[in-house]
Amino acid sequence: MAGNPGAGDGSPDSTKNGTPASGRARAAQKDVSQQGQGLTTVPQRERKIPPKVATADRSATRAAMAGPESPVDQLDAGPDTKHTRRAASDAMLAPRSVGIVGTLRPRVPWLFRRGWVLVIVTLLVTLTAVGVSGLKGTTYSSDAILLVNPGATNTSPGSSQEAQALAATYAGLIPTDNAVLSAVSQATGLTQAQVKSGTTVTVVNGTSLLDLRFSSSRATTAVVGVTAMSEAISGAHPATVAIPAGTMAVVHGASTPVGHSKKLIEVVILGILIGLLLGAVIVVVWERADARFDRPGQVTGQLGIPTRSLGHLNTDSAMAMTDRWRSLAIIDEPTIALLSGVTGMQPTTAVVGRELASLAPSVHLRTGGAPGDEDGDRVAQFANLTVLVIPREARVRAVLRSVDFLSQIGVRPAWALMVDEALL
Repeated sequence: MAGNPGAGDGSPDSTKNGTPASGRARAAQKDVSQQGQGLTTVPQRERKIPPKVATADRSATRAAMAGPESPVDQLDAGPDTKHTRRAASDAMLAPRSVGIVGTLRPRVPWLFRRGWVLVIVTLLVTLTAVGVSGLKGTTYSSDAILLVNPGATNTSPGSSQEAQALAATYAGLIPTDNAVLSAVSQATGLTQAQVKSGTTVTVVNGTSLLDLRFSSSRATTAVVGVTAMSEAISGAHPATVAIPAGTMAVVHGASTPVGHSKKLIEVVILGILIGLLLGAVIVVVWERADARFDRPGQVTGQLGIPTRSLGHLNTDSAMAMTDRWRSLAIIDEPTIALLSGVTGMQPTTAVVGRELASLAPSVHLRTGGAPGDEDGDRVAQFANLTVLVIPREARVRAVLRSVDFLSQIGVRPAWALMVDEALL
């Protein structure tokens, strides 16, 4: 077009009623090719037709294609000079001051998105732990020391190794022997299950001594319980047939009861640790169930198309990207459709379109909403290349829904742009 001699001259041979015939023919042919597409018009200096004709053609195209429901997005780049384009694009693509929060959010998006879950779960678990520890109250325990006889006589000291082995056997036997539990139950008034849970028998390291401990919510019951158990397993008449008479002897009777209660700080620390662990599990499960696109690489991996972050583009890379779009479209003057990847972000898509149009005003850019729910499918059908504009932290299923709808009308996105709406 630009190389056609006499395309825009006003010579008498090529005009009729003040309008160039060749220019009028090309304008008519261009308008016919743009029917139903809503294309952004090429700057007047490239079309090389008089301003009045260019304005009339642009108005006619807009009125014919916009329709009463969805106006055509006009992406005017302003004065078409290299200096103006670069100054405007540098201002729009320059990094915004985002502060610490804006810097950390792209790195750990899940923390800003669902960090409140960790706080709530940790708080609930800690309060529950403190409440349960308060209801449990203080427990008391009393100890008695018993000796397992090594079988010594006047002529033989006996075998200490056998006595230690026998002591380990009795340590496991005593808390489970029904006869012993029944004797202690009668003395304390507790059930056999309560007696069993309150009984602890351990072997003193390297000896045949047994440390017999009985715990209860009352100090007097602890003393009575350990005394009754010592009598049931020692002396001349043990309560159980599993322990022969004279095998065990009481070395130290019931000790003074000692109270046991967990410190508040220990309960709080334990509650915080358990709460953080439970909260982390909930966050991981939630993140998998409600997956989001947080980085361009995730979009590429899911959709299989190149994806760039608008915040990481400079003027040169943005111009190179638009040139790449034109080469992918194959034809000389393609129409590039910028479609919202999810519903509700059509204004953001329009802002992105205006920024890109300022870099490459000769590229025919057309913006649209999400396919299916908005006018994105109509815009995509009349475009030569479709680019999805996806907001950071967009739901994966929402973007896949738009892609699936485009596939139903025979359109496959060739590129994607990830934008941070808060920085636009």
